[in-house]
Amino acid sequence: MRQFRFFLRMWFIFPLLTQAQVIQVRNWNIEGGKGIHFETELSWQQIKDKAKNENKYIFVDCFASWCEPCRFMDKNVYSKEIVGSYLDAHFIAVKVQMDTTKLDKQEIQDWYPDAHNIQQNYNVTSFPTYLFFSPEGRIVHRGSGAQGADDFIMLANNAYNPDRQYYTLLEKYRSGNIGIKSLPYLARTARSMKEKKLANSVARFYFENYLFKLSEEELCSKKNIEFISEFEEVLGSRDKCFDLFYRYGDRTDSIVNSKGLSQSVADFIITSEEITPILEKAFSDNSDPEWSKMRRGIKDKYGLNYADRNVLSAKVSFFEHQGNWRKHIANFVKQVDEYGVGNSLADFYLNNDAWYIFEHSARRNELNRALAWSERAIQISDKPNAGYLDTKANLLYKLGKRKKAIVIEEVAVKLSPQELESAIKENFEKMKKGIPTWPSK
Repeated sequence: MRQFRFFLRMWFIFPLLTQAQVIQVRNWNIEGGKGIHFETELSWQQIKDKAKNENKYIFVDCFASWCEPCRFMDKNVYSKEIVGSYLDAHFIAVKVQMDTTKLDKQEIQDWYPDAHNIQQNYNVTSFPTYLFFSPEGRIVHRGSGAQGADDFIMLANNAYNPDRQYYTLLEKYRSGNIGIKSLPYLARTARSMKEKKLANSVARFYFENYLFKLSEEELCSKKNIEFISEFEEVLGSRDKCFDLFYRYGDRTDSIVNSKGLSQSVADFIITSEEITPILEKAFSDNSDPEWSKMRRGIKDKYGLNYADRNVLSAKVSFFEHQGNWRKHIANFVKQVDEYGVGNSLADFYLNNDAWYIFEHSARRNELNRALAWSERAIQISDKPNAGYLDTKANLLYKLGKRKKAIVIEEVAVKLSPQELESAIKENFEKMKKGIPTWPSK
């Protein structure tokens, strides 16, 4: 069974709302009464007037009634005394509900016009979203997603600090008045807010106007290398820092204590320049790339290892996009065999790669290879995993080893957590009846 990490599932569990939806203010019960005090009877204009008169910032919690992370924040964060003490000292707080119900009272309906404007003006599309305004009613910062108490206090503290306020720094950047040392924070914050184009633009400006002007010794600090590697997509092979990753990768990896980082960055840049344009043209023309020519070009510039590794990766991607599963899987198996899956989350990726082969291949040699990956994932996992056992059982079943598959799948059923139970039980029943568990073509 393919496994999904929580941060990957979030996009599917909590869909976005449309711009036509409106906001309402509602006071959710906060346990203990010691947490954040949320205003419940003031209009938006009254909240802004109160903030201005008391010289306090405004915190707006945008939530939806169906949103589980929002409920988490209510129960585990907003209710804490330490959170309430900090927020109440510096902010006028209000909760705004972004969906509507048939039970909305008149005071809630009275909020609709202003609420709709807030949603559109500040692009509230996911929940929870946190908006922070100055005492004058100017937006200065924002955040999103469920957070622990310490992280949320840090977010609020950044919103209260002009040197850390996202929108304040962005305004300074656009007017050319920002301090150079604030740019890494601004780039990272923009990226966290899904402003990818802006984040890359800020990072590139920082590269060209500061980092690339440093001496080699100054450039090769842990802090600088980590930031450069985070924004690899705006780098090129002609940039001053490229050789840090390409020629002096071992030294660079040792500085940041991250083996393989340099190769990953160099591969990304080489692929972007030497492979991506060719694949895009092939997709557009509905033609096959000239793989040999591509390989020779990379080999002449960067050597055989870079050529073989990156061309193989390109083949895996190209044939998957093309829907040529035979060639895709053959190259995919070769890629995992020759280059592995890395050390971080190795069991997770081995299991998912094995499941991928199970779903798309009927070749015994490929299924046996996937079975070996599956068994390795089970072996190195820190605890029994029902999903991993389900993968092994399904591979055995597809290979015709039905009795062994049923024995393992029965164990998987007993171990399965609630979110996997129905799918694993369904596979188990199909195995007992001799029905295929893999997708039909």
